[in-house]
Amino acid sequence: MRWLAQQHKAILVIRLFMVAVFVMCGSVKLAGGQFYG
Repeated sequence: MRWLAQQHKAILVIRLFMVAVFVMCGSVKLAGGQFYG
């Protein structure tokens, strides 16, 4: 049971990290910082 709890925490951390990356990339794209030229 202990392994399952640690696995769920690891998955949660990975999901939060991916959400942060996607939000950052999306906000940069909406602000016009990407594909500028």
